[in-house]
Amino acid sequence: MEDVSIFDLRSGQNIGGYTLIERLGGGAMGSVWRVHDDGGQLYAMKILRASMLEDQSEDLDSLENTNPQEQARLRLKREALALQKIHHEGVCSIVDMELDASIAFIVTELIDGHNLKEDVAINGPYVADDLERLAHKLIDAVKAVHNAGIIHRDIKPTNVMISTTGPVLVDFGISMGQGESHVTRTGLVMGTPGFIAPEIIEGSDSDEITDWWSVAAVLAFAATGKPVFGTKPIMAVLERAASGNANLNGLPINTMHAFRSALSPKRSERCTPEQLEQAIYQDALNPLSLQESNYPFDYTADGLTVPNQLTQTRIMSENPRKMWVSEDTKRSDFTTTVNTTRFNTDSDDSTKIVDRQNFNQQDVDEQNNVYQDEQEYENKQEYAKNSEQGNIHPKISKYMFRGTFFLIIFAILSSSISVFSIIDALSANIILMLVTATIGYNVCAQLRRQSANDSTGGKDWLIRIGSIPWHFVRASIYTIPRLVTMIITGVIGAYIYPLMIHATPQLIKFKIWFITIHFPTYSPEVFSQTSIGYLIGFIAGWIIAFILGKTKIFRIGAGAILGAGKISNEQEI
Repeated sequence: MEDVSIFDLRSGQNIGGYTLIERLGGGAMGSVWRVHDDGGQLYAMKILRASMLEDQSEDLDSLENTNPQEQARLRLKREALALQKIHHEGVCSIVDMELDASIAFIVTELIDGHNLKEDVAINGPYVADDLERLAHKLIDAVKAVHNAGIIHRDIKPTNVMISTTGPVLVDFGISMGQGESHVTRTGLVMGTPGFIAPEIIEGSDSDEITDWWSVAAVLAFAATGKPVFGTKPIMAVLERAASGNANLNGLPINTMHAFRSALSPKRSERCTPEQLEQAIYQDALNPLSLQESNYPFDYTADGLTVPNQLTQTRIMSENPRKMWVSEDTKRSDFTTTVNTTRFNTDSDDSTKIVDRQNFNQQDVDEQNNVYQDEQEYENKQEYAKNSEQGNIHPKISKYMFRGTFFLIIFAILSSSISVFSIIDALSANIILMLVTATIGYNVCAQLRRQSANDSTGGKDWLIRIGSIPWHFVRASIYTIPRLVTMIITGVIGAYIYPLMIHATPQLIKFKIWFITIHFPTYSPEVFSQTSIGYLIGFIAGWIIAFILGKTKIFRIGAGAILGAGKISNEQEI
């Protein structure tokens, strides 16, 4: 009977000619150790648990009823065989392996660093040149994998290590070569929600195209700092991916457009990895394309935590992405090692087996917003940037154009009432603001529904009527600061204008404690210098709001009042 004590792994123990130094990670199936050989060279060793070696079978094509132990052994063997076929600096290289001994293991190169998920948590999202270099190097590595006839099938942030020379792809435990079967049971799919192509959930086989979808999801994660399809619950993540509903807010327009295409649920609509890289490169060359970053200095993305130094590899003294050499610089001759492949069985983003029978894509709410026409996409993005409502139908620009003239006329007329009555002028302006803002918010909401659903149903008018109270509340909040600005400029105008024409303003006194304050009266004589000063001040308040871009909702509402019938019959922009 074999001595089971040899499976009680501990530092200083010798396994296959390698001395264990410290445990780097692990899970139910095995563990990963930092080791050194007799010459003192450091490596990473992935060791399978002894219990995983029972009932071994060499038939990789007879996996219908394999148990977890057998699947773990097959995954380790598959990883070793895959790594032997690939020779690329962006792919973890294998040094040694022993798959048939009492302790099965593979030995790979090692680096003291972090995976992409940890790197983003520590150093923030990738932008500009950093994102372009990451995309170029990762795409090049995946091409090398495919050229070797291997489909990785589990490309995700935790399987991309960040070394001083670029990203390194690791963990080929569920990779698949040509003609090989899946290490899964019938009806189940192995992968990581949010990073597994939607067609795989529907039963399609993994191929190069599904790997490229995963690469796009990983790069989008790096660019935004978070999984673009969310993290929980799993079925919601799968549904978002199946509808192409990726959260790409904040990315430059070319990059966002390319990611939308690359992450499309329809294979025929996806751009090539070269096109994705080119879009990122174009935005990296244009500093004006970068939107203002909202990340704090101690940035951590949602769901990301800085790794525990007791259980993870050592933190590098510098940001490794800043040490990446440019493409026109030759690499140094020294060997760069890569971090250990970890068993992520307990992490939220670990590889999961999903039952495709419980996933029905027909139940997914079709929210896919992949834009085929680049000009249409840019029009929508331009409006989203200019509008305070975010994602609104592009033809809203016509409402704003027509509403501008309407608003100018009625703003002047409402303000002109001040030569007769200041209170009536303010009341007229308040009514104008509340009515146009309420209608503006209502129109924006209706067009958002129309854009999301390609059309609005016959009962959409009921929704519009029912939402008027809420839109009135929003209009009131929108109106208050504009109204305050108008009152302040009106008071200033009523005080300064008479002085400019060497007249005396009509004032009233306010006494606060021992201080007497003089203000222009709110009931000046009709057509007096003070009332004319109010008129000038009110108009100045409107002009300030126009210049600062604080009248967009008013203009949308005014345009809807003036030209809703005509616009509704015109073709969208």
